[in-house]
Amino acid sequence: MGCTEPAMVALAAARARALAGGLPVSIEVTVSVGVFKNAQAVGLPGSRLKGLDAAAALGAVAGRPDLGLEVLREVGPPDEKAALALLSGGKVTVTADPDRPGVFVQVVLRTAHHSAEVVIEGSHTNVTRQALDGAEVPPQAPRSEGAAGAGGAPAAEHVPVQRLGDFLFREVYRAAVSCPLEDALYLIEGAERNLALAAKALAGGCREAAPDLTQALRRAAGGGPSTGRCDAAATARLWCAAAVSARMGGTQWPILTSGGSGNQGILVSVPVLLAAREREMAGTPEPATAQATSGPTDADEDRSSLARALVLAHAVNLYFKAFTGEVSALCGSVTGAAGVAAAVCHLAGGSLEEVESAVQLAAGGLFAMVCDGAKGSCALKIGEGAAVGVTAGRLARLGGFIPVGEGIVGRTVEETARTLGLLTREVLNPADRFMVRMPPG
Repeated sequence: MGCTEPAMVALAAARARALAGGLPVSIEVTVSVGVFKNAQAVGLPGSRLKGLDAAAALGAVAGRPDLGLEVLREVGPPDEKAALALLSGGKVTVTADPDRPGVFVQVVLRTAHHSAEVVIEGSHTNVTRQALDGAEVPPQAPRSEGAAGAGGAPAAEHVPVQRLGDFLFREVYRAAVSCPLEDALYLIEGAERNLALAAKALAGGCREAAPDLTQALRRAAGGGPSTGRCDAAATARLWCAAAVSARMGGTQWPILTSGGSGNQGILVSVPVLLAAREREMAGTPEPATAQATSGPTDADEDRSSLARALVLAHAVNLYFKAFTGEVSALCGSVTGAAGVAAAVCHLAGGSLEEVESAVQLAAGGLFAMVCDGAKGSCALKIGEGAAVGVTAGRLARLGGFIPVGEGIVGRTVEETARTLGLLTREVLNPADRFMVRMPPG
C-alpha cells in the first residue's frame, strides 16, 4: 500500500518499534541510493506527508508490521500529528549510502531504555537482521507478511531474482504458460484490484490522484473506453496512468506488485486484463478452445488463458530484472512493457517466436528511459510503457520485429537482456548519485 520503498522503510521502523517498545527518541535510517531516489516525492497512505523521514516516523508511531508492505493501512490524522512531532523535533535522520546497491534499508530506533536495529535487503520484505540492544533476534516474519494477507499470494522463502538469469528465455516462457492454474489465480484477483483503482481514479474518487493529468489523458484518448472511440493502446495508457497517479499520491489501496514495484504491478496486469476482456467481448476463441467440443467451458478456458498470460507478463518483467537489478536507474516501464508485449501476443495466439519478437520490440523501443525517482509523473512513464507493450504485442502477431543489431536488440532475448543489464549497470546507474543531489526545481 503506497509506494514500495517508503512502505519498506515504514515496515523496518514498525518492526524496530515493536522490538524496542516505548516511544522513539531517535530514528536513524540508512538506505541505498536507489531507494532514496524512489521515496522522496510520493505521498504516504493516510497522510499528507512525503519522504523517507516521514515514512519512518509513520511506521514507528502507527505501522503494523504484521501487515507487511500494507504496514500503513490504518494510518489516520492522529498518527500524522504524532509523526510530525517526531519530524519537527529533529528525531528522524535519513542517509543515502552510495556503496549500498539495490534494495537496502537499515533502521536504528532508540527509546529511553532500548535500541533496536532492523535491516531489510535483497527484496522489500526480506529481513536479514534484527537486533535488540546489540543482541541478534531471529527475524521471523509475521504470519501475514509476504503477501499472504495482501492479495492471496502464497508466502515463500526469498529467492534472489538474479536466479532467473540462469535460464534461457524459452525455459521461462514454457514454465509460465504451463503454470498450474491454481497457483496463478491470485494474479487475476490482483489485476482486478489494480484495475478497480484506475476506475476509481477516473471517476474522481481518489483525491490524491492528479485530476488534471487523468482527465487530460482521457481527452487525448478520444473520450475514454466508455465512448468506444479509444484504441487498445490508448486505453491501456489511460487506465495505467490513472492508477499510478492515485498510488503516487498516497491513495490507501492495496496493489499487487511485480518485482517489488507497485507501479510495475499495475503495468503488467491492467493492459493484460483489458486485452483479455476485449477478446471475450469480441467472441474470439483462444486456440485451445476453438476445437473443444466438451469439457471446460469457454469461460473456464478464458480464465485459464488470462491467468497464464499474467504469469508470463510478471515472469518477463522479472527476467529482465535478473539482469538490471530490482532497483536501478532504468525505468521499470521498459521491463514492464516487455512483459505486457509478451502477454498480449500470447493472448492473441502468438507462437513462442512471436512472443520473443514482441519482447524485443518493447525492450528495444523503450530502452534507456531513466528512472528519476518515484513521483506523480511516473503515471506518464507507466502509461507509455502500457501503450508500447500493447502495440508491440500486436505488431509481433502481425509479423513485426526489430532486426538483430539495431540498438540493443540481440539474436536472442537473452542477449538483449544481458546488454540491457550491462548498459543499466555501467551507464545509467551512475546517474543515481547525481539525481539524489539535484536541488528541487
